[in-house]
Amino acid sequence: MCKAVAYLQGVSVCASVTTLVAISVDRFLAICYPMTWQITSRGCHFIIGAIWTFSITLTLPWMVYFRLIQIGRTTKNDNLYVCREIWPTESMGVTYFIVANLILCYLLPLFIILLCYGFIWLKVWRRKLPGEGIHNNGIKVGDPYPENSMEEFIIQVFAPVAQWLGASNSCINPVLYAFFNAKLRAGFKAVLFGKKPCCSTNGGNMVQMSSRKTTSARCPTGNLSKKGSAKENAI
Repeated sequence: MCKAVAYLQGVSVCASVTTLVAISVDRFLAICYPMTWQITSRGCHFIIGAIWTFSITLTLPWMVYFRLIQIGRTTKNDNLYVCREIWPTESMGVTYFIVANLILCYLLPLFIILLCYGFIWLKVWRRKLPGEGIHNNGIKVGDPYPENSMEEFIIQVFAPVAQWLGASNSCINPVLYAFFNAKLRAGFKAVLFGKKPCCSTNGGNMVQMSSRKTTSARCPTGNLSKKGSAKENAI
């Protein structure tokens, strides 16, 4: 569980961040290059596979170097263990943290997202409408903090809150998308139950209206049919 929990946490956070990057790039291409950018089903599958492959591979060291360490005994003479990230050398751990966590999972995604949405903002702003003008025993960056210090207390208090925020971001995205996007709900139901999703609500109404007009043109109204049947009975 020590290895699995740490590894799955890293995979989920990395996949969530990479998905946000993919969404921002897709929106940038769709808005800035609407006539040339069209994502296909095959391309979508490739992007999803690349996201998960990157996330699973990048966090593999956590599966290897997280382990249980005995730190003492409880009052009942039971061994007390904690789950810690133990690298062969301290420099390897710091290098992995800086390259994998800080750069690849934070700074680079943040830069790409800001760049894409910056170009989107410029495109929309210039558009003219027609007719209108992880915590550890020591801190990764900086000197180790002394025991029983205020800094240690703050980290112990806020580290679970930071982990909760990272997990809540991954959990709330599906709820928001399903609650605010009717097309996503229709498409999800179509995938589960094998139904053909309608292109849009207006399109469905137009189809229903056209079918009603066709039916009314072929068949007389209820009153006329009753009158016709009454005349036939009289004859």
